[in-house]
Amino acid sequence: MRLAALTVLVGSAAHAAPPPDPLAAESIVYARGDALYRSDAKGRGEALLAKLPAKAEVRALRGDAAGKALLVDVGGAWSWMPLDGGKPLAPLPCAKDGPAQLSQDGTEVVCRSPKVWAESIIVTLATGAAAPVAVGSRGARIVGRGADRRLVWADAHGVYAAPPGKLADKKQVAPFAPWTNFLPSPDGARAIGIYTESVRKEKQIDQGDQLVGFALDGVGARRKGLPRGVPVEWSHDGQWILVQDADSACILRALGGQYKCWKGFHGAGLAPDGSYALLIGPAKGGTPVAPTTSATDDLAFAPPPASLPLWRGVLNGPNNAPPTQVTATVDGAAVWLGK
Repeated sequence: MRLAALTVLVGSAAHAAPPPDPLAAESIVYARGDALYRSDAKGRGEALLAKLPAKAEVRALRGDAAGKALLVDVGGAWSWMPLDGGKPLAPLPCAKDGPAQLSQDGTEVVCRSPKVWAESIIVTLATGAAAPVAVGSRGARIVGRGADRRLVWADAHGVYAAPPGKLADKKQVAPFAPWTNFLPSPDGARAIGIYTESVRKEKQIDQGDQLVGFALDGVGARRKGLPRGVPVEWSHDGQWILVQDADSACILRALGGQYKCWKGFHGAGLAPDGSYALLIGPAKGGTPVAPTTSATDDLAFAPPPASLPLWRGVLNGPNNAPPTQVTATVDGAAVWLGK
C-alpha cells in the first residue's frame, strides 16, 4: 500500500501543470507595415488590432495604466482607440507635430491646441469635447486618479499643479523648471527633465546639459541622473523611467540611482512596473541603432529605421545579459500596455 501511494504521488508530480508564465498575461502593441498588432509580451498570440493608412509612419504609441485606451501618433497626427475592441482609431483635435499625453485612467488627453501654439487642450475621449487650458503643452499631463487628479505643467517661472478645471487654484510644486524634456510621473510625485548643470569634463567643470530628477513637493530638490540621458517615458507605478542615453536604452530608477542599459538599442516602451523594457534594435550581428533627435515636439527621438526586430530587456539579472527577441519585425514604435 505504501509503494502504491508513493507511485501515485510521483506520477502526479511528473504531470503537474507548469507554473503560469507572467509574461503571457501582459500585452504589447507594435506597428508593422500598415497596421497595429497586439500580442503577449513574448510575441505570442499576435492579432491585428487596427488598420492604418498605406505607408503610415507610426512615430509613437502610448497607453494608460488601466489598459483602456491607446494613443497613436501617425505622421505627427494623433489618434486614439479604446482597447476593448469597441471602436476603431479616431482622430484627435490636437495640433500636428505637437506633444500629447494620456491620463492614467485613459479618459482624457492633454495636447497642444491647434489654434494657439503656446496653449493646450484637454480632450475628453468619451465625448470628443476639447477644453482649452492656458498652459504650455510640452510635458503637461493629467496625473493621479479620482479626486487626486491634477494637471501638471512647467513654464518659465517653475512647475505648477492644479485641478484640471481650476487653474486659478494652482500651486507651485517645484521652483525651477527644466529647460527641455520635462516629464512628470504619472502619480505626480516626481518629475524628470534636462537642466543646465555643472558638469565635470576631464579635469575641469563646465556648464552642460544634465538629466535631473526632482520631487514635485514645492521644494524640488534635484538628483542627477545619467549624464547624456533623455527621458522617454515613466512606468505607470512612477518608480522607473525609460531613458535614451546616447546609443543605449536604459531603465533608470527614479530614486536610488539603479539603472540598466542595452547598447545599440532604441527604447520604445516600459512595463507598468519597470521590470522590462521594449527595445528596437538590430538582428543578432546587425548594425546597432543610433537614435537621432526628433525635429518635432511630439517625441524626443525620431522613430528608428523601419523593419527591425523588437526585443525585451529585463531589469533584474546580469548587466551583460542580452535582450530577448519578441518579434522579428516592427516599424517605428511599440508600447507595453497597462492592465
